[in-house]
Amino acid sequence: MSLAKEVCVDASLAVKVVVTEPDSDKADALFEEWANEGTLLIAPA
Repeated sequence: MSLAKEVCVDASLAVKVVVTEPDSDKADALFEEWANEGTLLIAPA
């Protein structure tokens, strides 16, 4: 049985996907990996 995986994403990581800044390529790679794995992304209120 496989459990759903959740990752809590904070604003600093999300901004790196929208705005090009240092390590944006790493943030893009993380989001792509999570999408391929079916990871549920959650964020603080």
